[in-house]
Amino acid sequence: MLRNISRKAVLGLAAIAMSATSANATQLLIGGNVGSSVLFDKSDGANGEIDISGAFLGGVSFFDPSFTTFLDINDGGTFSWAGNGLAADSSAGGLAAGAFSGGGTMSLNGTVTSSFVPAFTGLALEGTMSGFQLDENVGADDFLDSLNAVFTPTGGWLFDNGHVVNPYTFSITFIGAQQLGGGVEDYQDDIQFTTSSTFQMVEIPEPTTLAILGGLGLMLVRKRR
Repeated sequence: MLRNISRKAVLGLAAIAMSATSANATQLLIGGNVGSSVLFDKSDGANGEIDISGAFLGGVSFFDPSFTTFLDINDGGTFSWAGNGLAADSSAGGLAAGAFSGGGTMSLNGTVTSSFVPAFTGLALEGTMSGFQLDENVGADDFLDSLNAVFTPTGGWLFDNGHVVNPYTFSITFIGAQQLGGGVEDYQDDIQFTTSSTFQMVEIPEPTTLAILGGLGLMLVRKRR
């Protein structure tokens, strides 16, 4: 009898967790490409800032594991990201490495399609960007990888309509980074990236969902004992 109750409790918790996960917005994985652009402007702020203004935006798709939402942004939109200032330049040995402070903003503009039918044209999504690290890839010269960035949506059609509302981890590899006409070495001069670069955003579960899932895991451990 106790075993049956325990099994029912576990199943009940799983159902609650799934419900909490989808309570506000469909869980989405977001991916796309950003065309070549200025990346870092040394003349901005105290030590230089990220400064991508209106770069080409293409291949943006919103992957929904439940296949209930079909959203895309048509090729030809624009990607902007600015305001994250350089906090520390720890570049060494010809490898660029920089820590950037929070307070930046990022936006995606273009035509959003829903189930392949145009639904909106304009500001698709905007939000704030946390602090992060932007380091040159040791195994690939002139590739800059972002680490520990978190994007928090604050506006745009996707936010206003409840599709993208929770914070997302944000990662991008800037390909073909150049500085003074050559390879990138540090953050002492402007940096551009010359090749279309891919970004990915993964939704961070809400604290309530994490707590429920943690409780579910605890029950499973106790049950095995």
